[in-house]
Amino acid sequence: MSIAVVVVVALAAVVQMQSVRADSNVESPGKPSNVSAEYQGERSISVSWDASPREKTGVRYQVFYRQSGTSAWTDASTPYSRPAGSATYSSNPIAVPTLGKYQVRVRACHFTVGSNTVCDNSAAATVQVGAVPAKPTGLKLKQAAHPNHDIHVTWDAVEDTDNYKIRWRAEDASLGDPMFATTTQATVPLDEYGAWVVRVEACNDAGCGKPASKTITTSILPPKQSGLTVETQKDSLFINVAWHDHGDHQYYILLRKPDEAYLGMRGSSRGGSTLRIKVDGYGDWVVGLQSCWPGISWGYVCRHFPIAEKRVSVEGTTPAGMSNFEVEDVS
Repeated sequence: MSIAVVVVVALAAVVQMQSVRADSNVESPGKPSNVSAEYQGERSISVSWDASPREKTGVRYQVFYRQSGTSAWTDASTPYSRPAGSATYSSNPIAVPTLGKYQVRVRACHFTVGSNTVCDNSAAATVQVGAVPAKPTGLKLKQAAHPNHDIHVTWDAVEDTDNYKIRWRAEDASLGDPMFATTTQATVPLDEYGAWVVRVEACNDAGCGKPASKTITTSILPPKQSGLTVETQKDSLFINVAWHDHGDHQYYILLRKPDEAYLGMRGSSRGGSTLRIKVDGYGDWVVGLQSCWPGISWGYVCRHFPIAEKRVSVEGTTPAGMSNFEVEDVS
């Protein structure tokens, strides 16, 4: 297949992409269509496009590029060609200065004798140069201990990552300025409780990958305890209580009879996960586990926090000689 090679006429770098009309008597070539860009490896891209609708002798194409987030366009001044009989042009490889996301633009210009030039508005495309890291996994959020409003954030490590970008917002607001971390943990500084969305992206020289996102609702109330278990032995009024330790909390054990109010606190533990308490007699009991932030009095604040409950039967042996005991009405 024969190839018609067209050499680009080198012009000065252009920073504004509006139409250029030096001579109103020169026909506009129209905007190119189907512009696309492909990453060629290393720091190289190629650009292709379909011919402008009024292409004729004297029409040349200009290819520009810029990195996303910058304003100035660079004239690639690259040769291009198209196969005979085809309407699609392809540029030679274009070397870009760094990895990252790029925008490309192609515009058609009609050149005539006397330097009279008409260029139409350009068509654009985007291309990623270099591979960005994968989306982080294992994202976890945990509320800091009262009175701190912060959120502790952790995630799994991502390969080929230089750092991580962490952003957050209130559930009904937009994302704020990011913070960066080189490890797989960070603390999001907050000044109030509420519903928050936290987003983590893995980044390298090519840019940042897709974000992992999670929502947490923070509150002055500590989380309701989980993993509550109770263990009894026959003929013993003692109950062994165990639970999942959720960090630096103050734990309180409460006790009540079924369908009655709590009798009060029967024991407490700072940062532990087991406790032994004594009940007032055999029968059915409800054991309550309540957690509170350290340094807060149970009597004024913590008593209103959520309670995890477990019902237990404390059994004693029937005394000798008292089996099949009956009461006879002798009246």
